[in-house]
Amino acid sequence: MKKHIHIIALLVIGTAYIFSLAPCITATGDSSEMVVASYTLGVAHEPGYPLYTLLGKAFTYLPISNIACRVNAMSVFFALLSLFFFYKILEQLLDSKAARILGLLTLAFVPIIWEYSVVAEVFTLNNFFIYLTIYMFLLFRKKKDLKTFLLMFLFIGLGVSHHHTIIILGPGMFVVLLYMSKYYKQFGMPDRGTYFLEGGLAVMLGCLVALAGMLFYIYLPISANAHPPLNWDNPVNVENFLHMLFRKNYPPSVFHIDHFFDLELGQAYLYTRELADEFLGISVHNLLSYAGISPSINWKSLSNIPVAGQALFLALYTSLGLVIGFFGMVRLFWKKRQEAVFLLITFIFMSFVFVSLFDIVRDKVVLHVIRRMYIISFLIFGIFVAAGYETILDRVKQLPRKYIIGGLLTLILVLTVGPNSRNPNKSDNWLLYDFCGNMIRYEPHGSIMVVSGDTLSMGLDYYQMVDKRRPNIYVIDQEKLTYPWYCDQLRYRMKDVNVPFPLYDGVNYPIRQFLEANPGRRMYFSGPRDPSMDKDYKLLASGLLRIAFPVTEPISVDALKGENDRAWGRYVLRRAEPRFYDPNSFESELVTIYAKARFNQGWTYDLYAGQLLNEDMRAGRPISAATKKLFGYSEKEYLDAIKMDPGFSSPYKNLGIIYANIYREKKKTLDIWKKYLIYNPTDAEVDRIKKEMQMLENMPD
Repeated sequence: MKKHIHIIALLVIGTAYIFSLAPCITATGDSSEMVVASYTLGVAHEPGYPLYTLLGKAFTYLPISNIACRVNAMSVFFALLSLFFFYKILEQLLDSKAARILGLLTLAFVPIIWEYSVVAEVFTLNNFFIYLTIYMFLLFRKKKDLKTFLLMFLFIGLGVSHHHTIIILGPGMFVVLLYMSKYYKQFGMPDRGTYFLEGGLAVMLGCLVALAGMLFYIYLPISANAHPPLNWDNPVNVENFLHMLFRKNYPPSVFHIDHFFDLELGQAYLYTRELADEFLGISVHNLLSYAGISPSINWKSLSNIPVAGQALFLALYTSLGLVIGFFGMVRLFWKKRQEAVFLLITFIFMSFVFVSLFDIVRDKVVLHVIRRMYIISFLIFGIFVAAGYETILDRVKQLPRKYIIGGLLTLILVLTVGPNSRNPNKSDNWLLYDFCGNMIRYEPHGSIMVVSGDTLSMGLDYYQMVDKRRPNIYVIDQEKLTYPWYCDQLRYRMKDVNVPFPLYDGVNYPIRQFLEANPGRRMYFSGPRDPSMDKDYKLLASGLLRIAFPVTEPISVDALKGENDRAWGRYVLRRAEPRFYDPNSFESELVTIYAKARFNQGWTYDLYAGQLLNEDMRAGRPISAATKKLFGYSEKEYLDAIKMDPGFSSPYKNLGIIYANIYREKKKTLDIWKKYLIYNPTDAEVDRIKKEMQMLENMPD
């Protein structure tokens, strides 16, 4: 049994993953798109992910649940395979089986590793190829044969046909191979093998084998020529194919040295915080947080005091996992120097070098996207942590070994699945599926729905292209309209919809042009308002969307309210509360969109109530009952928005205006505006609200 204890550990991990498996599409990254691409054999976003798409298609035939759940299960499968090869790597590097098992359990339950192991995303397949390639490299170091060398290059090619980040293994491999080639006697290959390596012929042959592994990219033009419903970049010709392969829609990567000096937003420091939190996150900062103490530190100012700033940062954020990982690095360098050099170079390139290619940003959703790029470096750090466990087990020999192992296992259990952990359980996560159903299920046939954001558009793609529901609603992605290939595809797929421009640019080809090219159709919007519509159109809230009406068209507010109330009465709102989700996640953003929809309805009623209020004032009469009724509608919607997402600030501001100017309730006004200032202290209207609050406070009760 001891011989196969790692298999038992993998079964435990697999059980945990299966019980936390997402039941359908989720708002986790590009999950919905990868399911749609797999099911329809389409072309996903750059670089197309051909290997994932074909494997995903195979998993859609599993006899379980729905299509999305089946592709989610593929992530579990490759997560377990990658962890298996992680253990095989540890066998090459560590003597202690206990340390290997502890390292395996630690990595498996690192929150971000766990989270992306239970949803349809590209990361577990990428993890699998990275670990498989590292294992083959270490095996080649041991066996020193050409067959293993070429197999390693084959897996690199297959990895590149899935995700380009596997090439970051290159610098570390190059250094070690160069060392082996120089000291060929130590290398110990037969003469012919040494000649192959020293003459570069083996590397050339390896590159050819890697290119063979990349042949899966041939899938992209084959699929595009079949006109699938999901067809990014339409790679039917050489130009489009190369555009997709080299990810030309993404901005060019530029190394930003500022990331190493900006303690507040520099990726070097954001990455270090995340690494510390994800691996056994016991740090001074987290202990203070658990105690309810949140020290206010101006990291921006401290960035100008380099040594003191960095020292304070490390004192606060150095965690138990970082310390164990550091000891593991030292141990590997002492025991397995060449392997340690390879892993350390790889870790540096996968972590600090790689994350410094991104721009410095503040947007929490963009930072959440960048955070996913940390995963590949965590794979390497997991090896260091396992080596650190071996150091601990070797150093604490005076205590019974079983107590040390038991203590470390308990620590891992408490920190990863305990009450204070960030347990990424997705088993009840229907949020995106419910949201898309609520958005599209009840709208009239033939309506056009212009949505903004990948999460929504990809979720609606699943609803229509996979579930085959509401195909008579025309869903348009406003962001993709900026690509000519997308406009061409709309003309091909939606014969009844007139796309009057080569692409949407907001200036020469605005949304107004698209609206007026399709008269007689209800057109709904979920994204930002296009300025071209400001003069002649008004966008009024309708459930989760807004409808475009000509400004001259009379509107019955009571009829609009009745339609909205019926819509919300039909909506499915399973776990549509922020407390269930990471506050920086896409799921949290969806909950806020629910709250924004309520706010938009309140704003619509406010708009018409304001018109009646102006009429009352011009007539010199008190506020009429009709005016108060509409403001009452607004108040209810704002309160419902706050109930859905208490951290969404806009309803507080508008509620305060109603309480101050319509109901003349001083205490309510001050209480609600204080919350507004807490949740959005940098809003453009903060100074005006503060002045009004000061005036109210000086007024007698």
